[in-house]
Amino acid sequence: MERKTARRSGNRGFTIIELMIVVSIIGVLSTLAIPYYQKFTARARRSEMQTTISKLRMQFIATYNGQSAFPLPVTPGGVSTWNPVDPVTGTPPLGFPTAWNTSAPDWLNLPSMDGAVRLRYQYSVTPDGKILTLTAKGNFQGVGLYSYTESWQGSDPVADPVEFPMF
Repeated sequence: MERKTARRSGNRGFTIIELMIVVSIIGVLSTLAIPYYQKFTARARRSEMQTTISKLRMQFIATYNGQSAFPLPVTPGGVSTWNPVDPVTGTPPLGFPTAWNTSAPDWLNLPSMDGAVRLRYQYSVTPDGKILTLTAKGNFQGVGLYSYTESWQGSDPVADPVEFPMF
């Protein structure tokens, strides 16, 4: 006599153990991937800063080469207003895109940026017009507050740029 085993032909589901293993694998992968993604997007924002600072630097150096002095900001004290808005009191806050302010008095003769920018920019010039400092501030998700500063004496850098945090 032949013994036949009964087979179920219905749908087979996942066990709770299999589901727990898959969820834990996804958790581990996301724990590793999210910080890398945040640093990747922060590097993209930093490239905006590098492009903007480069445009400003070229304009300032061209002016210096023609006039033997950097142009002083209209704002008293040798420090320009922030563009697009003040990073401390401005709206929207750091990290959020906003349009470049083309009508700000300190920025009238400088290049304007296309589209929205996420960082805020400022420049300062010594009273004799010989040393220029360019500053950018931002807020990057996963990195936090970011600042970049470079100084120029004529067409020569005064020192290496200061970037915090470096990533």
